[in-house]
Amino acid sequence: PQITPDECEALMREFIDELSFEFRSIYNITINRSFVVDLDSSTSKKFSRHLIVHLPNGQLFSNAQCAGIFAKQLVGRLAD
Repeated sequence: PQITPDECEALMREFIDELSFEFRSIYNITINRSFVVDLDSSTSKKFSRHLIVHLPNGQLFSNAQCAGIFAKQLVGRLAD
């Protein structure tokens, strides 16, 4: 089944809300949609979105492993 563009945007808003919650809960960092670059490579046959998050004050993860741990925690929480 295909999702409509409106459904896709609603899902992306919900995901970014969850991402924001995770940053706030773990790091006490507040982000919103304006901190996210959303690269849409979707076609009529596939959904493909890539998000780049620019954290406030130039904050970064110290390395790729820390970013991976954060991502796994987020996915784990969403899977529950």
